[in-house]
Amino acid sequence: MSQDCKMNWEAFAAISTFLAVLTAFFIHFFQYFSQKKTRLKIYLVTKGRCSEDKKIYIVASNLGMIPETITRVLLKNKNGKVIELSSQDFDLPKTLRPHEVIHLDSPYIAHNLDNVEEIFAEDSKGKRWSCEQESVKHSRKILKHFIGKRLHFPSMGDETDENKLN
Repeated sequence: MSQDCKMNWEAFAAISTFLAVLTAFFIHFFQYFSQKKTRLKIYLVTKGRCSEDKKIYIVASNLGMIPETITRVLLKNKNGKVIELSSQDFDLPKTLRPHEVIHLDSPYIAHNLDNVEEIFAEDSKGKRWSCEQESVKHSRKILKHFIGKRLHFPSMGDETDENKLN
């Protein structure tokens, strides 16, 4: 009877070892293929709150592990019409290496941001990557309240008046 128990434990140990190796094999391939997945992040940024320039940049980041090519930049206005922004302005198509970030200057978006509902970047496979809506809202707020408006700061009392020096 003790020999039957010994045989069962050896069989159990063999099956457990096989399952452990199989699990490690699947984990390795799952991690490998999930890293190869293409991931682009598209968002808007402004030059800064205190800037006099009314500039908005479309930022594209390749968060994946393989290069990705952006072929077009599209936007949908509030009427539902999809407009392709001129690829000559952006020098498209543009290939992003893994973890590369590019800034695309967009004068059209800067002047028409209030009429823009969605912004997309299209890759070489035809997949559309949507711009983050929070960045669009933030850029609208910056354009409306800060950019192009001269900011006057109150005197702190210790500045020297240039007229008194002459």
